[in-house]
Amino acid sequence: MKPPRKTAFPIVNVYERYGKIVVVPTSQTLAGFYVDKDPAKLLKADWNEIGEAVLAARKRFEAGVPVPVWTKKSTHPAREAFGARSEAEFLNYCRLCSVEFTPEKIHAIPYQNRGADEGFVPAEAVACEAFGPDAAAVGDAVRRALSLSGKGKAS
Repeated sequence: MKPPRKTAFPIVNVYERYGKIVVVPTSQTLAGFYVDKDPAKLLKADWNEIGEAVLAARKRFEAGVPVPVWTKKSTHPAREAFGARSEAEFLNYCRLCSVEFTPEKIHAIPYQNRGADEGFVPAEAVACEAFGPDAAAVGDAVRRALSLSGKGKAS
């Protein structure tokens, strides 16, 4: 596990399941890790619209939020948007990429889905750079990253 960053960069998570896309804004906690937050936006695979949703979700980023208290009734914004009844159902055939906005570049990092036991694991070595800050370029980077993401079958 990587140590927390000293400087918070906005990150937006994009999930794909059965051809539907969910774009979720994040916040960085005081402990340094990122958490998804509402509102999650459910879309069809129109990459320009997805790029627009990612750029809009970026504006909702907050750094330094308290660490949330999770309970058995806590749910995940993307899981709710997909209508999945359980974490295992949510992870079943789900892909993820994180769009990271640094001062130098925008890139989409694909994740491998390792199922309910391990969850999503980043594959940073194959990150896809956006060739511009506009919606079309961001949407294209998301498309490429999701194509490299593994969609595991939860056991």
